[in-house]
Amino acid sequence: MYPLGHVTFTLLFGRKLKLSLGFLALGVLLPDLVDKILLIFFGIGSGRFIAHTLAFAAIAGGALALLRGRRAGVALALGCVAHLIEDAYSFIPWFYPFIDYDFPVVESYSIFDHYLAFFGIGTDAIGMLLFLAAYKPELLPLNFETLRRRSFFRRP
Repeated sequence: MYPLGHVTFTLLFGRKLKLSLGFLALGVLLPDLVDKILLIFFGIGSGRFIAHTLAFAAIAGGALALLRGRRAGVALALGCVAHLIEDAYSFIPWFYPFIDYDFPVVESYSIFDHYLAFFGIGTDAIGMLLFLAAYKPELLPLNFETLRRRSFFRRP
């Protein structure tokens, strides 16, 4: 999943849980910010390395809790965990460094090549539509209220 998809899917749940949406959004982006930077600029890891772990979520959330309070730390940690769940369609080193993993080897990485695939654009588009449906349904050309008023939803 890509940034817009990660943020929109996670904020939908964060809104229901009444979490700090800013720290939740930061948390859901943090694993890619750390691991992709390590891969692209330093050639370390596979794009899913140190920050794509439960240990990283706990450490990042705990550090923020000490600096900004427990609610902020919980939101950041849950954002990181949400990111892992959303990426679970492929390799995630959930319990690294406590369990040894065979990390995939990445010869070269281009976010643009990956993003232009249907999965990248598709998850972002679906996430954005769900986000709009939850936060600004009036911006969608067809929403539940419009469907309810249509004759095929009326009882005979």
